Amino acid sequence: MPGPGSHLVHALGVGTALGALSQNGAWTCSHTLVLALNAFFGPDVGAFLQFLLRPVNEQLADFLMAAIHNPAGYVVLLGAPAAFTYSFVTHKLARYLDAPGWALSVRQTAMLAAAGPLMHYSLDVPFEENGKTPYQLHILATGWWADEHGGSVPTPPPVAVAIVASLAATLFFGFAAVHGAFHPLARSLPTALPFRAVVASALCARAPPASPRATVRAKRAASLIASAGIAYASYCWVMLYWFEGALGPPVGEEADLGVLLYVMLLILLPLGLCVASCHSTPGETGRVAAGSAQA
Repeated sequence: MPGPGSHLVHALGVGTALGALSQNGAWTCSHTLVLALNAFFGPDVGAFLQFLLRPVNEQLADFLMAAIHNPAGYVVLLGAPAAFTYSFVTHKLARYLDAPGWALSVRQTAMLAAAGPLMHYSLDVPFEENGKTPYQLHILATGWWADEHGGSVPTPPPVAVAIVASLAATLFFGFAAVHGAFHPLARSLPTALPFRAVVASALCARAPPASPRATVRAKRAASLIASAGIAYASYCWVMLYWFEGALGPPVGEEADLGVLLYVMLLILLPLGLCVASCHSTPGETGRVAAGSAQA
């Protein structure tokens, strides 16, 4: 399985990139350190407890390992204590270092305590147990492999091609529209065009005010990606499990359903939690720091 070095390099690398991209100290060193600790040591607490308790009570040791060392177990069982502990420590460090940005609220550390284990499993799923973890096998099971279907992969029906193409086009052009790529086209529409306002609105929604523009567009883009991803995953699930493959593979031999769930849950979701844990405004840093000064 991936060791401490792999998990730390992964988490610290992501944290460093977020810090370089953030503005006004929204993502700080303490964000990165809390994320890295949760990604490295978080779920492996179960393995550590198993090692300590196995000589005393093997059944209890195995139970704790199974309960904690999984994508949700650490967050459910230890997420709250970890969030309060990390928040307390960052407040103390903020006072000691005279660095207000280091102080993180419980809300922020809770998000990082949830993001870390998910990042941990983004490495464990494909690389643990010689690539044969139950999660990895489930991902591959959503594919339509030639050696399991008579040596060839049936061509998807035209309706499948149309659905996949429509979803891909909606995602691509919708993302461009959210970021204003079609503003000039919307302005140049003939005034006599029927339903001109509707067409212009579909091409690109009215831009929000200048200051929160990037944040609003990011939220709209995230909503679009999540909606398209859920729709695509639902389509793949219906083709594979409702029709049980009677209509052919959802899209060639690709294991898109499993891969999509892996990407959304173990890559995009932790990144989203990291972004949500940032100091939202310069004033938030001051408020959190004021709380640490009173602690």
